[in-house]
Amino acid sequence: MPSDYWENWAEESGVDWDEVSAIHIFRGDDAWSVAVETSDGEYIESPTLLDDMDAEDLIWDDLYWFAQEYDIEFDKEISYSED
Repeated sequence: MPSDYWENWAEESGVDWDEVSAIHIFRGDDAWSVAVETSDGEYIESPTLLDDMDAEDLIWDDLYWFAQEYDIEFDKEISYSED
């Protein structure tokens, strides 16, 4: 499972990591955001924006490796937001 940060977010958002089929990463002008897609097509966004330092720890050093370990699709190319 991912770190406590993502476990707490999943619990608050009703996300079951066993049902996550994809993790999507977006980069705005000055922050990162994360959304997950479940196996039934539900799309759930994290309301928290992450700065570059937090993104390094929470996305690239945590979610990325979690996705690799559990064969979850992970955006390797960043999708930039339109704002």
